[in-house]
Amino acid sequence: MLKPRPFRYGALLRVRQIEEDQEAQKLAAIQRDRLLTEQRLESMRKIQRRMLEEAAEQRGSHFRASEISRYYQHEQYMARQASETDANLEALRGREEEQRERLKQALKQRRIVSKLRERRDEQWRAYRAHQDQLISDEAAVNQAAQNQDQTRQPS
Repeated sequence: MLKPRPFRYGALLRVRQIEEDQEAQKLAAIQRDRLLTEQRLESMRKIQRRMLEEAAEQRGSHFRASEISRYYQHEQYMARQASETDANLEALRGREEEQRERLKQALKQRRIVSKLRERRDEQWRAYRAHQDQLISDEAAVNQAAQNQDQTRQPS
């Protein structure tokens, strides 16, 4: 009697692949957010520098206290925005690292299932080869017995 074919890992492997793809997509989204935040922060810092330079120029050419005050107030606002953006950037970096770990785990799970599948398939092939050899041996023994019977029978 043939041993039933072992559990097929195809569906489980597809599920693990889908999980891995989802984790990779989440990581990519976080990385995009981080890059956009870094660009926004760099833009804010450039604006800050430009505002300070303009304030310095205004102070040198003609002194209007209200304009200089406006420049400095805007610079302070930009500094607060930059600080908040920097905090967001740090949070995104933390989320990115966590998501990278989740992706590693999903990849590891998929590899485990893949290796299990390979091992089971190899076991199944070995079992089938053994069964085929037994059938071949039995056929050879039967053939030899028939040949011996034929040689014993008088013609």
